[in-house]
Amino acid sequence: MRNLTIIGEAANRIPAEIRGQNAQIEWRKIVAFRNAAMHEYFGLDRDIVWDVISRKIPALSKQLASFE
Repeated sequence: MRNLTIIGEAANRIPAEIRGQNAQIEWRKIVAFRNAAMHEYFGLDRDIVWDVISRKIPALSKQLASFE
């Protein structure tokens, strides 16, 4: 969970210009997940967390790997 919150915090600090140039990445959802993880730690749905870990993070990693 800590790593997921760090990813969300980092996404929140990416300048708007760069986020705009990479609109295919769901920046707002990443930040929103971070906020939920920080403030509702015990209230998070395990299935959603598992989906983020198993599907969303690998997809995000591929998208970020294309940055130069």
